Amino acid sequence: MNQYAMLTLVVDDEISLSTYEIDPVEQLFTGLELPNPEEKLVIKKDRGGTIRLTIKGKKTKTRPDLNRIIHLLGENGWEPFSVHTASQTYYFRKLAKKQ
Repeated sequence: MNQYAMLTLVVDDEISLSTYEIDPVEQLFTGLELPNPEEKLVIKKDRGGTIRLTIKGKKTKTRPDLNRIIHLLGENGWEPFSVHTASQTYYFRKLAKKQ
């Protein structure tokens, strides 16, 4: 049976991602250009091992381009497999191990 790493993308005033696969996702977004130079990407790891990437900045209406983020994830092996439209939550998976 195949094993997948999971990633959750939530779209709100900010875009937050959470996953247990720390290094690849962190490296993927450290170079992400934000539309507003006063914004910055904050990467946090909680006690459970989940990484959250959040855009912090002044109260502006801008946020990173969602399509660009989804495209970056796709280029790095993350495939969308579910969307919860009401909460704007996107679920991705990446093949971690074939068996």
